[in-house]
Amino acid sequence: MTKVSLLGSAATMEQQPCGTAQRSGPSKAQWECHRSQIIRLYRDENLKLKEVMVIMKQEGFVATGRMYKDRMKKWGLAKNIKEHEAIAILRIKSERDAAGKDTLIEKHNHTVEIGRCIRHTRRKGLGEAALSSASVPSYISCRTPPPESLSQAYNGESFEVPTLSSITLHSEKESLLEAEAEAGIYESGVNWLGNSVPVFDGRKARTNRMSDFLEFSTIPQSPPPPPVLGIPEQLFRNISLYYVGSFHCGQWISRTRDGAAVFEVDSFYDPDQRNELQGDFYMAGNLKANGSLNEFRRVLSKAFRLVHGILQRSHPRTLDRLFSSMLWLLHNGLTEVALLLRDYIRSLSIRLTSVQQPWGRIFLLLGNLDEQSLEHVLINAWKCNNDALDRGLGSFSDAGLLTHLNHIHHVYETYDGRRAEKLLWSLYDECERASNKTTTQIPTIMLSLGHSMLAQGKHDQTEDMALGILLRAQTEPRISFNLRVDAMVLAARAQYQQRRGRLAEKSMLDAIHMLTEEHGEGCPLATRYVNLLESWLREWGRTEDADELKKVADVVIGLDETDVEQNGQL
Repeated sequence: MTKVSLLGSAATMEQQPCGTAQRSGPSKAQWECHRSQIIRLYRDENLKLKEVMVIMKQEGFVATGRMYKDRMKKWGLAKNIKEHEAIAILRIKSERDAAGKDTLIEKHNHTVEIGRCIRHTRRKGLGEAALSSASVPSYISCRTPPPESLSQAYNGESFEVPTLSSITLHSEKESLLEAEAEAGIYESGVNWLGNSVPVFDGRKARTNRMSDFLEFSTIPQSPPPPPVLGIPEQLFRNISLYYVGSFHCGQWISRTRDGAAVFEVDSFYDPDQRNELQGDFYMAGNLKANGSLNEFRRVLSKAFRLVHGILQRSHPRTLDRLFSSMLWLLHNGLTEVALLLRDYIRSLSIRLTSVQQPWGRIFLLLGNLDEQSLEHVLINAWKCNNDALDRGLGSFSDAGLLTHLNHIHHVYETYDGRRAEKLLWSLYDECERASNKTTTQIPTIMLSLGHSMLAQGKHDQTEDMALGILLRAQTEPRISFNLRVDAMVLAARAQYQQRRGRLAEKSMLDAIHMLTEEHGEGCPLATRYVNLLESWLREWGRTEDADELKKVADVVIGLDETDVEQNGQL
């Protein structure tokens, strides 16, 4: 077998030829002009540096990674907490606790999570002596927080991603309900009674406290209040409202604290362009099925870390991806994970978005759906989302087409594969008649047709469809790299089902090599396919080859917080 390495040597850094002067980059004044926005994105919203650079480039501010890192250092934006800093912070906390004072500690004017410091010192085995002798750096300060800050001092750095070892589906439910009631997020046509909280039970909506108010109030109630919308109806309404305010002449309006900008949808930054969230859930499901529970937990942790950034950066396909991921989990025996994702989205909506606006309210309402109604409401909310995209972008926009294909795949194929295939062929015919992008959109529909055929056991037809896409790609450069890789993987899956193992292995290896050459050796999608190939090799009795692949994938997957705590590592 050809050895595959996703790791290899470290990526070669870009170097300038000798004697070539480096670009000077933005001036000091330009850096200062954009300083507040960069700090907000990197520190407050906890985006990766690469994501910050992409966003700033969209706004016309261009600098290299090295320039950003130098500037971040000057601004004191290092996110890691060093040992002496953790000890100093705990010393301050201990002294103020002894005096009976609440404490908010800041490093470079940014709130520090005390729990991180406690875990750090615990792993190092540091005791009272270390705390008593610690000096406090000048950039670390403390103050007594106002009462509301005790429950609202959340930010991207301090918020912890749930791990499978600590799943508690109801842990924050009561406190979040109180926050929702105080925010007045629920609607009754007119928000005539702000503390009213309807609860959806899958059959009807009822309003807590409202009936008591009406029963004991002596104030005449005329005219009567309009009926309260149930949570599903509120969800559908807010999805429509969100898209109405997000499109202008077929373009996407992106809002920030500094204003708004209009982008062509195809060029707008997508925080999950390769659908890594759903890919991680697929990979986690495969690991669980194979009994690799530690790896299952680690990949789930990676998936949940992606949710934070996806919710912060609204995109036309954000809801499509969240709906498809949750439905896939429900349909594949991972209901507990789906409910954890629901609750996580709900808590993030309060901390990262404005629940007074449709975007934040969508996630809050989504998180309030009960288990019995979750699947049904998700399917209908997804349909509402797709209709809104069609209204905003027109028929056969790229984003709209992908959401329709995703909807057919996750909804219709689950219950009726033949109907799903029929819908896809109808979409194929309509695209040929009405779309002005048939060169790229027809192969995209062909890929979905191939997956539909594979699910129905039509393995020969699946392979023919995949090879047809690759044949078109040889003469049509506009067919995307991603689509070429997806077609190659589809062919490999069909060949595997036909028990043509050597050919399936070669097709999958070719796809993995293409991904690592394009995106680097830590590419999440390549790791997912390595994991799938490993399971095939074990099935074929090639245990040694499978073990080699597993070593590679494990290193790329990495450790999660549970591993770190168990192993006593940082």
